[in-house]
Amino acid sequence: MAAWIKEQVCRYTMLALKAEQRRLLAYRWRRGPVRPLVAVEAAP
Repeated sequence: MAAWIKEQVCRYTMLALKAEQRRLLAYRWRRGPVRPLVAVEAAP
């Protein structure tokens, strides 16, 4: 029984990640300011 539950959780996780990639579940995550890809060093 536990293995079946674990399998269902894994399948749901993969389904949710694919849906988020297609922007179908993007509403679940808070949208913050766009961050730069390169870390900016703090001024001395």
